[in-house]
Amino acid sequence: AQKDSTLSAQYDELVSTKQKLYANYQKPIAKRKNLKQLEGKKEFLEKKLAKASSAFRQEQKVNKVDVNKISNSLKDREVAIEFTHFKDNSDSSTVYAACIIDHSGKVSFVPLTTEKNLMKKFKKEGTKNRAFINATYGHQNRGIGSLEMDQGTSLYDLIWKPIDSLLAGVNRIYYSPSGLLNRLNINAIAIDKERVLADQYEMIQLYSTRSIALNTSYPSDNKVVYTIGGVDYDNMDN
Repeated sequence: AQKDSTLSAQYDELVSTKQKLYANYQKPIAKRKNLKQLEGKKEFLEKKLAKASSAFRQEQKVNKVDVNKISNSLKDREVAIEFTHFKDNSDSSTVYAACIIDHSGKVSFVPLTTEKNLMKKFKKEGTKNRAFINATYGHQNRGIGSLEMDQGTSLYDLIWKPIDSLLAGVNRIYYSPSGLLNRLNINAIAIDKERVLADQYEMIQLYSTRSIALNTSYPSDNKVVYTIGGVDYDNMDN
């Protein structure tokens, strides 16, 4: 029991160290702090756990997926987008960003917006739930994007426009949302009045983009789809 408790504490410490290290990697090089110390601590804890726990060794073997393994699993005109969010210690804000990997192994890290800006989209004071849903998903304007922020910034501007130039020629996107982005159907973000992202790309949502390298599949025998469109949630007569 004592051994299990010790291993659990070490594992928790490793997870915490990885989170700090990952947050550091997202920052510009000049703003990174204690990087070597964190990398050394991570390596030390991994070796210690691997020596003590056969289960941890197996987990490391299965889940040790790097950028090369993901890019090698991608085909031409495919990309993987891992959305992430982290604390910016300079002003205590939470920043959302996208890490984009293509089939050639090129990795692009693009800051997108802040949690504060996203919350303005999701929590508009005085907006009833029905009005919010209807404005967001209703038939008046196609896609998520008709509900504007006070300064006229759309969800496309916040989440997709910063990475759009990196997706030229892409037709399939594997993506994994993070934080508040899990509340959205990203496929339905409006590009303009006529098109949504799903019109331009084949969008495949994953729990993690490492699933691409692990050849994870989700087979389904269900061949029936029931589709409803143009719903007016305020119309109580139907």
